[in-house]
Amino acid sequence: MSTQLSTEKLPKGLFLASFILLAWLAVFAVVVRWNALPNLAELLPKEETEAFWMLELDDLKKSQMTSPAAFNTFLNTPLENLPWVSRVGGAWMKSGDLSIAEVNSKAEAQDFLESLKTPEEEFLKESLDGSLWSTVYCYSETQPYCFTWVGDLLFVADQKELLISVQKTALGELENLESDGKYQNVRGRLAHWNGGFYYLDLQKVSRRFMDDFGAAASLLQLFPSMGGALEYPNAESFLAVDKTLLGDQVFYRPEESYQKKFLPWTSKELAWEWGGQNLYAQWKRMEEILSENSPSAGIVWRAETMALFTRWFGADFNFETQFAPFLDKEQYFAFTPNGHFLFITELEAGEAKQLDELKNQLISKLPEQAILEQVKKNDSLSYELKVDGQVQFTFMVLNNAFILSDSPQLALSTLDRALGQEEPRNLQEFSDLLSGADEVVILHCPLLPDGNILKTLGGKESILSTRKLFDDGVFTRTHFSHD
Repeated sequence: MSTQLSTEKLPKGLFLASFILLAWLAVFAVVVRWNALPNLAELLPKEETEAFWMLELDDLKKSQMTSPAAFNTFLNTPLENLPWVSRVGGAWMKSGDLSIAEVNSKAEAQDFLESLKTPEEEFLKESLDGSLWSTVYCYSETQPYCFTWVGDLLFVADQKELLISVQKTALGELENLESDGKYQNVRGRLAHWNGGFYYLDLQKVSRRFMDDFGAAASLLQLFPSMGGALEYPNAESFLAVDKTLLGDQVFYRPEESYQKKFLPWTSKELAWEWGGQNLYAQWKRMEEILSENSPSAGIVWRAETMALFTRWFGADFNFETQFAPFLDKEQYFAFTPNGHFLFITELEAGEAKQLDELKNQLISKLPEQAILEQVKKNDSLSYELKVDGQVQFTFMVLNNAFILSDSPQLALSTLDRALGQEEPRNLQEFSDLLSGADEVVILHCPLLPDGNILKTLGGKESILSTRKLFDDGVFTRTHFSHD
């Protein structure tokens, strides 16, 4: 009998469980949708928009970075005095700029806007379809700007025409940015996070700065667009490449995966770090791209590089035959808080002899007061370049690597980790981010020199950023952390 009862009740139980599950999923979907960033691309006109951004204020408060003024004020008022603003944003348009806010109380926002005019002042109004929903309001006396509403989004601009174009886009009279292929390409590569999003049409934005870039201005046309998503402490971005300007060739494709061999040899006490591979191949590819699109820019690129090395090795030095072979594998470069540097590059069999020849050429160019001393440290051969008795550079040649630094202590501690005489650096917390990366940049903002713009903006944050190179663009993942 009990078996019969359970059989009869089973379909009803399944129905009830399914109903509860569907109801829970519906509530979850509503909450996610309610909390999602507004899709500004639906409301911004395609032809007019050059860039836009939107940021969640609660996400911004979690960060220890110093925020630009645009993220801290709205209508010249500190955001801390505007509790009705939940998200803040903006847009660059061809004919002006937009300030944008998503509000959590339209009534409070309207009261604030009313408070900016005199009691006798009347708003100048223009409605596109005769309804309040598409009305553009302009101050007639006290303020130099106008505003309009699209749902809970408040748009503000100095020019009424910009707001009219937003309303026309919302009404479907103008094509929106979301229909643009360049935008779709970038948006489709990035996570739909709630903390923030930005997008730049670089080919449009670059027109603002053409005069500043000179011969390199045409290079900007190779990168049609970029965008980024944020949900603190994580961020990601995508920089698109226009392959049609490269003859449908790839921008750059690494021949081997980045193994991150030298990161365990290093210290987290360094202020700035870069790790990657095949620097020469990347340099050569950039020269090809520049030369094809702007011959003068390609000439400048090569000349500046050659000048850097001839200052050290003399006019008869051949960068591509004498130094470039040491840059075709893995490299690491870093700066300490007090400005010392560390450089490591991977060596293969036979390259130590080439390096010795390079050393001899360098010695022949040194002033008389410079001395190169051979030093035995930790069973490895090291050299110290001294000028007037002071060590200027220390370098070490291992079986698989070349270490160079202007700090003997930094070079020695790196050697100790390389030989296993000190504990290697713990990279476990970065393992997910480092997986599959082609390059890594690590920035410890608190360790940067005072006055450095990156320290000012970064605040207490440490920033780990990895790049993955694709045929049609560069994908970057970033993680922020602070003590």
